[in-house]
Amino acid sequence: MTTPQVDKLPAIWKIKGPDWLCGFDSITFIVTPFKDAKNRNYFEIIGQGHEHLINKDIVQAMFGPEAEKRLPEVLISGKAYDKLGKPILDQNGNHLDKEYWDWYKIRQLTAGSTVYGRKGKLADQNIVMIWQSVPNWMEMLLVAIDKLQVDQNTILTVGFSNQFLLKDLIEFQKKSKVLNLTVGLLKEYHVANGSYKRWLRNLS
Repeated sequence: MTTPQVDKLPAIWKIKGPDWLCGFDSITFIVTPFKDAKNRNYFEIIGQGHEHLINKDIVQAMFGPEAEKRLPEVLISGKAYDKLGKPILDQNGNHLDKEYWDWYKIRQLTAGSTVYGRKGKLADQNIVMIWQSVPNWMEMLLVAIDKLQVDQNTILTVGFSNQFLLKDLIEFQKKSKVLNLTVGLLKEYHVANGSYKRWLRNLS
């Protein structure tokens, strides 16, 4: 069982992927495999890249139980500068140090577990793109869909080749859940006995 594919986007999306949706009004988002201290696993920022969507809470949600262990790997110590690029000095005129997030290292370590994506529009058509599939990507994508509040005709892309409609994905999810439940009940039926077996038989 697979989600029906569609072909509605210009060919450029197969080259640039979600980077095609960069813009001041695009929404950049991530869905993490774990949750932060505030019970969040969805994070977004408007009009900026993923490298700006990072803080300690998000790192916690990305790495879960391994977060403290990973912190030394993803924090870089360097000279501090203000937004205009001027050195930040202490009262004695010494250049202060500051810790920076190593975004490329974070991306490298989480590419196989965190959903990275963007939302944008083409001629009033909502488009949601994610870079790659990861374990449970479909459930994670639906978390983003709920937060982004897009309509059923939204075009979804996964990677640089899969393109489908939100309503087809939702229908696929419903059928998959029914199929998985049915298969599970059949397995139980064959090993059950007595009243439990009769109860399972009545479910069909």
